[in-house]
Amino acid sequence: MIVVKTVALFTSFFCSELLHVAVNSLYVKLLHHSFFDSLSLFM
Repeated sequence: MIVVKTVALFTSFFCSELLHVAVNSLYVKLLHHSFFDSLSLFM
């Protein structure tokens, strides 16, 4: 039972980390996109 609990904990941690990384990369992509859009507007 302890092994199952450990695996479940590790899986949830891994999924949350994966989600965090995905959200971060998406946020950075959106940020860069809007930044370049603003830059092209000023050009």
